[in-house]
Amino acid sequence: MKTKITALILSLLLALFIFPTAFAAESKPIYFGNTAIDWMADETLKLIPLEGKSLEEKATAVYDWMIVNCKRNDWDGTYYFDPNVVAAQAKAMVIPYEEKLAAGELVLHQDISLIVPDNILDSVSLHDSNMYINMSAANMFLTRCGNCSDFSSMLIVLLGHLGVDCRAVSGEFINLNGTRVAHTWNYALINGEYRWLDVRIDHSLYNIFKNGQLSRQYLMISDTNAWAKDHVWTHTYSDWLASNVEAVQTMYQQDFSAT
Repeated sequence: MKTKITALILSLLLALFIFPTAFAAESKPIYFGNTAIDWMADETLKLIPLEGKSLEEKATAVYDWMIVNCKRNDWDGTYYFDPNVVAAQAKAMVIPYEEKLAAGELVLHQDISLIVPDNILDSVSLHDSNMYINMSAANMFLTRCGNCSDFSSMLIVLLGHLGVDCRAVSGEFINLNGTRVAHTWNYALINGEYRWLDVRIDHSLYNIFKNGQLSRQYLMISDTNAWAKDHVWTHTYSDWLASNVEAVQTMYQQDFSAT
């Protein structure tokens, strides 16, 4: 049985290598701010063919890689990164990380609670908080096995490294038989527009049919009404994001280095 203890210990051990959040620009790589997670994300992206692809094609390649290489259940005990190596690499990244931040070559993922108005906060999923993503993504990179919110966290970090601001939204998924299950998926700002992604459901379809064909039924969907046919959630937060793209991008591009 997979345990969260490794991720928790790793997060605690690497607390000194977590950088304060800064506003992010979509055009620059958005790192998470934990050098352990960011190093594992960089190493994972090396496994995915991205050369010469557009942003949408890169996002699709990441999505497809997760469908094929991650698991929902039946963790086989494999760790894809040695925690000791991760700790050493995270420590080695600190100075280069600071230099790239200072040079403006990358920015840091911003906890949404510091961006949205106070009246929106109640509709923001706890799975979208930096604290949750920090532990969930670490465990997912180490084991490549987790639940829907773990999938969501990994996608947030990987798409962030491509320059995409990606958020988690929680609610319920409506099965074909009408039953509902608690579920978490993503809302990502790609080429100036927020789009819906549900890598865990497409992952499940890929594994159900086992015909070698990747499912992209829930990849980068712009139509929220169509999305709502089998996803149920409080729309306040996602509506705010969709209606404030320009304001969010402008805010992300501000220089907070002096504050």
